[in-house]
Amino acid sequence: MSLSERVPARLRVTQCNSSTTAARRLISLRDAALSASQHGWPVLPGSVWRQSRYYNAITNASTNGLTPVVPRQHATVDRQQVRAWWATLPHAVLLVVGKAFDVISVPMSWGISAAKHSKFRQDPAPVIVTPDRMAHFLVATPATLNVELSRWPQAVLARPLTVVPSPPTHMDGNLVKWWVAPNRTDWTPGDPAIVQHVLVATASRGAAKGVNASAPSDQHPQTRGRTSRKP
Repeated sequence: MSLSERVPARLRVTQCNSSTTAARRLISLRDAALSASQHGWPVLPGSVWRQSRYYNAITNASTNGLTPVVPRQHATVDRQQVRAWWATLPHAVLLVVGKAFDVISVPMSWGISAAKHSKFRQDPAPVIVTPDRMAHFLVATPATLNVELSRWPQAVLARPLTVVPSPPTHMDGNLVKWWVAPNRTDWTPGDPAIVQHVLVATASRGAAKGVNASAPSDQHPQTRGRTSRKP
């Protein structure tokens, strides 16, 4: 039985009150948040893209980019809270890094090349691709960048409490998508060693070149710019 089937149809109809596109979108966002929480992935409601800007759907105030609309320490897998957050408001669905999984992010062209590697196909990890042309590999925690991958400044290991948008969130007016859906891995994060192996292998074949930098760097990964942990 799918998650949408487990959410009572009467509840969805009375809360959305129509079968409009907006109502269907609210249902799909809520189902995505519920599905993540059901599998132990903490979620947060995020700001909504509307008319070329991001807004807090609760206050209707504009926000500085795609960001949580409640404090990050409130991230939860509690289904009652998740249902309450998405009862009537089409919040973005944000996954929180550091507890259920870590995230290694690379430019999308490099990530797609890595995802086609035979070793990755045998033991895949969930992969999100975002409209800013980045690929985000969800891997088991705790993860650290190995020496080989850390030499590539395009590869970034997300810090704890970083948020990653989950499909079907809109980011900059376009949909966030799964490149490798989590049901392909039984909602299990990937092996960090395998993910990094295929990233290094494809980088050495040129997949990482021409994006932000054309060669490895000796810069220590902890000195790279990363997403702020503040809401």
